[in-house]
Amino acid sequence: MLFGVFVALVHIFFGKAFGLPPVVTSEEIYETSTGRLFAAVYSAAPLISFSFCGFVTATIVQEFWRGIKMRRKNAQEGFFKALVTLVAKARRRYGGYIVHVGIVLMCIGFTGAAYDIKKEATLHIGESLEIHNYRFEYIRARSITDPNKRMVFTEFDVYHNGKKVDQVSPAKFIYTTHPEMPTTEVAIRSRLSNDLYVIMNSVNPETKIGTFQVIYRPLVIWIWIGALILLLGVIIAMAPRISELLSMDPPSSKASVVDAEQAKEGV
Repeated sequence: MLFGVFVALVHIFFGKAFGLPPVVTSEEIYETSTGRLFAAVYSAAPLISFSFCGFVTATIVQEFWRGIKMRRKNAQEGFFKALVTLVAKARRRYGGYIVHVGIVLMCIGFTGAAYDIKKEATLHIGESLEIHNYRFEYIRARSITDPNKRMVFTEFDVYHNGKKVDQVSPAKFIYTTHPEMPTTEVAIRSRLSNDLYVIMNSVNPETKIGTFQVIYRPLVIWIWIGALILLLGVIIAMAPRISELLSMDPPSSKASVVDAEQAKEGV
């Protein structure tokens, strides 16, 4: 509980400096007291979510630490050997804890949606769109045609705090069989801190003037990392012991003979 409070205080005092303020702006869904209550809860959702994530994480770490400490004292094992042996001897218990760690990381990733920033602009070649310390400079547009479709690509140089860090290329595919239903190919730049999505809405084939949307969303990758850790925990919890596999009795020779006779007789 204390660690959850500590996380909340750190978030309150330092969250904004890292682009993760504890309270976000929320619009009322409808103008009633219930709508205002929901808006207030949503505004404080990042603070509440990170606090609970900190509390759960501290509880899990405490459980692992107690078990490792006990094994090091009683079995005189090193830290990593004690950790592996602890998990191996109580797979369902500690596999469940690992599943909970995965869920915590996924919740952190879901919380990042509260900090979404979306921006849309119409750009000529050479113009830029800025969003949260990132600048997207529209470089060129090109079109490629094959027997099945026409592919329209645009290219952007991505700058972070004035330094070029990447290049992305959103696109649209217009199929000859369904020209009225083009597909949008979103350009995604994924990092531990955030994901950036660049979407091409439309581009004039003659002037190359395009309408684009950029979405900034932090912490998305932690959803996938959490899902992998959750899967690892499930595998550990459900995996049988080697002794259980070895103790499985093979079918008796007598039963095998009977089965063979029945198969020969067509039973």
